[in-house]
Amino acid sequence: MKKIIIYLLLLIPMLSYSQQELKQENENLSAKQTNNTKLLIGSWKDKSSAALHFSLLSDGSARSDNMQTLLYQKWSVKGNKLTLTIKSIGNGNSSVSEEVFDIYKLDEESLILKQDNIVFEYSKSGY
Repeated sequence: MKKIIIYLLLLIPMLSYSQQELKQENENLSAKQTNNTKLLIGSWKDKSSAALHFSLLSDGSARSDNMQTLLYQKWSVKGNKLTLTIKSIGNGNSSVSEEVFDIYKLDEESLILKQDNIVFEYSKSGY
């Protein structure tokens, strides 16, 4: 019984240290997410032949810069995931969907998103 008590007494500081590490990791993730959010704001030019250009605004809304039938409406970021709400209009029908992308690369000039095995590359307008 004494061995169990000693073991528990040794384990308690380890658990609190893990909680401190977890808290620090959450703070780091929050800071990174804030930085990602700031970098995402702006107009993005699709580098593919589809040329699906869009803008992400600071209020969480989004807009399509050159499309009449695929309308970006809003966006959000959580961790390294970018979620875009998109309205598709065509032949009298419309649908709204949320598309979730992994942020593979993000800096002041470029954005690379991945969804499943598809990679989407964008450059920031003005760069």
